[in-house]
Amino acid sequence: SLIGFAQLMRRRGAYSERAVEAILAQATRLNRLVGDLLDAARLDSGQLTLVRSQVDLVDLAGKVAEAVQATT
Repeated sequence: SLIGFAQLMRRRGAYSERAVEAILAQATRLNRLVGDLLDAARLDSGQLTLVRSQVDLVDLAGKVAEAVQATT
C-alpha cells in the first residue's frame, strides 16, 4: 500500500519528487526485509536449504558502505 500510495501521488502530480523517491526506496527496502525474514523462518523450519559459498569480505564491506552512503 505504501508503494501504491506513492505511485498515486506521482500520477496526480501533487507531491515532492524527492519525497516520493524516498518513500519508494524505503518501501522496497521494507519489502526486501520481509522477504529476508520469511527466508529465515523457512530456514529455521527446514523448508529452505542454505547453500554456502566463499565471499570476499573486503568487497562485500565496500558494497555495503556504498549502499549505506547512498541512503544517507
